[in-house]
Amino acid sequence: PSWSPGADLINPSSYTSAVLLTQTRTYTLTVTDAEGCTATDSVNIQLNPLPDIGLTPDTAICAGASVLLSAGGGNQFAWSPTAGLSSVSTPTLMASPASTTTYQVMVTDVNGCENTDEVTLTVNELPEANAGDDQQICEGSSALLLASGGSSYVWSPAIGLSDASIQNPVATPTTSTTYQLTVEDANGCTDEDSIQITVVPNPVANAGADTSYCSGESVILQASGGVSYDWSPAIDIDDPASPSPSIFSDQSRWYRLTVKDINECEDIDSVFVNVFDLPVATVSPDTSICAGDSISLLASGGDIYTWSPANGLSNDGIASPMASPDATTAYLVSVQDANGCVNTAEVSLTI
Repeated sequence: PSWSPGADLINPSSYTSAVLLTQTRTYTLTVTDAEGCTATDSVNIQLNPLPDIGLTPDTAICAGASVLLSAGGGNQFAWSPTAGLSSVSTPTLMASPASTTTYQVMVTDVNGCENTDEVTLTVNELPEANAGDDQQICEGSSALLLASGGSSYVWSPAIGLSDASIQNPVATPTTSTTYQLTVEDANGCTDEDSIQITVVPNPVANAGADTSYCSGESVILQASGGVSYDWSPAIDIDDPASPSPSIFSDQSRWYRLTVKDINECEDIDSVFVNVFDLPVATVSPDTSICAGDSISLLASGGDIYTWSPANGLSNDGIASPMASPDATTAYLVSVQDANGCVNTAEVSLTI
């Protein structure tokens, strides 16, 4: 026997020979018998191409994510390993591997030809978002948010934040707010965390009503609204840390009160303390009179007058009473003005 052409045949002079086909080819067999007679026959061997799988390329995903794998070129599909796959015998399926995995698919076409290919899914670990510890702030105050865990940061909601796209924004919410943090790493993987900013209402400071007193006297202030108190200026105050300090001053001024509550939140109020000058009490000069005579005393500087002793006076409650003492006497007059402030003066009558 002799095969022609001999290309791709392992043994072209044997009735049976393996063929290593590289293309579709027709082979002719020529046989010769003992008498030298020959005969020929032909066979056509069709070379079918292997299935063109067109597999999804290697891909990196984040832990917990899924990716669509797709293969083609045939009508039968066998995927392995099976872990993390939604199907093992369909051309498209969802893959959710727990760790980096190389999947292989064997594709068989209608001609029974088989081909294999593989795809590697690299699983990147998620970043670990950390929005920091919950914080408590006073109304109107701010808190610095300290985040970590990624290469980019997004905060939500943006209200009350100095910049919602930076790692460490300043938060000044008007009400208690939970801020959600999303961090992303260099692989595009994300993680979330949150922080609660509790806004504590400020106390209401009350320094009391404005008040007045006369020079040389004192007044007690009455404050409320907190657990600690601080008066300023501290001048002429017996205890600037008391809610009810005494003021000893001869000068009118504003006093500023700062109160704090148990959360160290504070508020401010003020009170005006008006110090009235004493009236300038004047009285007649000292005088000598004869026994049995009378003299008019004259006081000034106020609105109400009180003389003492009352002995020998025509009226101890007027500015200019008549005095008829029966012995040498020193008269003291108390002069009160419209503010209720009192001053005194003295006159001596010698008999």
